Amino acid sequence: MTTLQQMSDEEVLGLQSIYGSWKDAADAIGVSPGALRSRASRARKRRGASGAVPQDELQAFRESSERVSTEIPPRIDAPIVRGGQDDVQIEDMWREAEQSCEKKIQQEMKREKFVARFAEPVVAVSFISDQHIAPGTPCDLKRMREDAELIRRTPGLYAVLGGDGTDNHIKHRSAILGAKSTPTEQWMLYEYYLNLLGPKLVCAVTGNHDSWTVQMAGIDMLGWLGRTNKLVTASHGAQLELNVGTQQYKVHCRHQYRYNSGFNQTHAVKQMLRMGDYDFDIGVIGHHHEAAMEAFMWRGQQRWACRPGAYQITSHHSSQYGYSPAVPTCPTFLLSGQERDIVGFFDVRTAVRYL
Repeated sequence: MTTLQQMSDEEVLGLQSIYGSWKDAADAIGVSPGALRSRASRARKRRGASGAVPQDELQAFRESSERVSTEIPPRIDAPIVRGGQDDVQIEDMWREAEQSCEKKIQQEMKREKFVARFAEPVVAVSFISDQHIAPGTPCDLKRMREDAELIRRTPGLYAVLGGDGTDNHIKHRSAILGAKSTPTEQWMLYEYYLNLLGPKLVCAVTGNHDSWTVQMAGIDMLGWLGRTNKLVTASHGAQLELNVGTQQYKVHCRHQYRYNSGFNQTHAVKQMLRMGDYDFDIGVIGHHHEAAMEAFMWRGQQRWACRPGAYQITSHHSSQYGYSPAVPTCPTFLLSGQERDIVGFFDVRTAVRYL
């Protein structure tokens, strides 16, 4: 196709009559409207004041343009150049992307599944969520430390963390301005807390506050703490196979899930089972800061649904929307290794007396 620079003055001036406007003409030949008007202005000056195109020339150019516009340009296999490397054809680039995505799919399918084996004949697992560590806020750090120390020194007692270990306000401007401590300080204290639990920590799940560092900076702080301190962490949820003696128990713990109900806190946990996404004996969801526990039957077996409380007693957000103060409750389950038996307790301190 003839370019704007190659067109004669007659051809340029005839474009407006053919396409109806300079803008449409510019779109048709692939140039900016300003460039076309400037070229037409120069053509008019060379042709005289009127700049009119004779009808015979205009008709000849119209016929020529119609022929050209129906031509399909040949495919050009232009290489894609990537920062100093050899030229790579688009087909090669696609294959590389396809392989990397396939690998990522396999990793995601495996990353939530964990197996734990316990030597004790009876163990207890406490589910703890929403610590929201942040100095200068209504966060019950004293109770948090005492619970962690209790778990650490009690034989057969272990913990699973359900997310939001820190406030980590790096996303919302109003929360950043109102923060009484920095995310760095909060993560340092959370690392100290993780080490209080030490070998009693089965797994720690990422919460939405934890994920803000991934979203804003591309850094998985919880994953980094896990690798540094040799702890098991999971991104959004953990499917746990807990082997106690001859018995096997399935647990699924997430920070968030859909199907929430303001009238029934365990509804989302039960829906997580009913929808077929996960099969479990004990289902746990954090995030709402409101403790709840329920035993129910599903397909002939007893199951448990629970939601831990929170150590963040209240916040500007919860006060603004009328939420009741949170109770730092850690639902705990005794698991028998001799026969299939699960006994649930609303809080870890009660469970310890029976364990």
